[in-house]
Amino acid sequence: MTLRFTLVLPALVLGTAMLVPPGAVAQSEAGSAGAALGGAALGAASGSILALSGGLGGCDRTLYPSRCSRIITVTGTVVGLTAGAVIGWENGSGLDDRIENAAYGTILGAAGGVVLKFGLQHYGWPDVAATSAIGLAVGAAIEGASIGFAAGAATGLLLWGLHPSVGPGGAAAWGLAGMAVGGLADWVLDGVDGGSDMSEIPIQFSIPL
Repeated sequence: MTLRFTLVLPALVLGTAMLVPPGAVAQSEAGSAGAALGGAALGAASGSILALSGGLGGCDRTLYPSRCSRIITVTGTVVGLTAGAVIGWENGSGLDDRIENAAYGTILGAAGGVVLKFGLQHYGWPDVAATSAIGLAVGAAIEGASIGFAAGAATGLLLWGLHPSVGPGGAAAWGLAGMAVGGLADWVLDGVDGGSDMSEIPIQFSIPL
């Protein structure tokens, strides 16, 4: 499975979901079964795309790049799906925010892809769909992905300065890896926070006299 097809498929699947008003997916603060399904779908798409995009640079240096890419993609999918389901079930309004940010990310990614298509001869419509999918993935976990990308890019630039052999490609790979780690961490931390509200767990104890 090529990178282009892997990125385009989630965009096509979730493209229709992005047209639904955010409030229609999660109707309450506490969330619902429908919101859990929507969160699982969004989390799976975001996690898989983030993991694949961030892991390509590292996988290309392994003996089995295709197997490596499949493993990290499946891992990202499972992480995002689980966290998204928990967020949707426990925090409907939080899922609404992610859906809205994913929609904006998809639009920005598509716009950037269209600009590149008309600026670069080898850039086609499947590539536009791929940039849209990446925009969706990053938008759904915008805070963690942004922090991770900044940290990864800074590390890559530092290594490039210390070791010129790293090159711009290596620096970019570090940025994408940081983006993936940060985005997945964003999903996980929000899922843990949404799924472990200790204020709602009754604690009973007694002191024997």
